[in-house]
Amino acid sequence: MERKNDFNRLALRYQQTNEKPDKLFSILPTVLHMTGSLVGKRALDVGCGSGFFTEPLAIKGAQRVIGLDDSEEQIKLAQNSYHAECEYLLGDMFTYDLPAVDCIVAPFVLNYPETVEQLEYLLGRFYEALNEKGALIGVIDLPSGNDNSHFGARKTLPCGTGDGAPLQIELFNEGRSIDTYSATYYRPETVQDMCRRVGFTRFTWVKPHISAEGIRAMGRDFWGDYLERTELGYFKARKM
Repeated sequence: MERKNDFNRLALRYQQTNEKPDKLFSILPTVLHMTGSLVGKRALDVGCGSGFFTEPLAIKGAQRVIGLDDSEEQIKLAQNSYHAECEYLLGDMFTYDLPAVDCIVAPFVLNYPETVEQLEYLLGRFYEALNEKGALIGVIDLPSGNDNSHFGARKTLPCGTGDGAPLQIELFNEGRSIDTYSATYYRPETVQDMCRRVGFTRFTWVKPHISAEGIRAMGRDFWGDYLERTELGYFKARKM
């Protein structure tokens, strides 16, 4: 499948997004909360990039965490901060032979398939890779017209709001634009329906939160109504 964004070229620039306040103080802690206990379990971080989610999963107690990304430059960055329980693999999530794991963390990658059929196929691959009672943790972009550049992102749908519509995501840190990335929009009900179609029997939308560290670092006034304005959908889908 053709890449939407050339992360070999953008690797160092994209790594700067790890310092965005929304990613550091809300997205990461929300995802870690959703995984539950990982002690003695194997986890897969799909689209791992430079390891922003991968290493915290290992620190949380996972027996093994595998980071998968199709960008060689991103994988090189991840290996620079190597954690003993982390393994980084170069491969395309649509074609790579996914390892059997107890938890799959897939932040933002579900906005990469360009059609509903491709989305269903990818979710089916995740389902098959999960062990019994395994869980998929997903984060999807849900633009609503808010300008959240203050928190780290501005998302627009220039050609409509139907499934498969092009999605533009501009990422910021401290008011400075990092870059603009291309993705695909899917309605939350479509994602939920596709998860059930491929076999997931329990599906739950989860509300995000801001970490105590984020409140201390940025102050309550900074966050304001962020949780009401956030343009992200967090879900957990279980394989029974």
